[in-house]
Amino acid sequence: MSWLGHLGGLIGGLVGAWLFRDRRPRPAKDTHAGGSTGPTTRGTLQPRPDNPRADLHKELGDLGLL
Repeated sequence: MSWLGHLGGLIGGLVGAWLFRDRRPRPAKDTHAGGSTGPTTRGTLQPRPDNPRADLHKELGDLGLL
């Protein structure tokens, strides 16, 4: 495979990652939680209905990918 194909894959991957990044501000880490170092659980994402990717989030959630 040509190095140009690899370069195209790299550029396409970077552009895709930038387009689909999470743009919501992240909450500040709470350092006063008593020093607990246990595992954290991820909350379920509930996009607003006016979000242009709400359908995508629902599909990914139904597949168990979110």
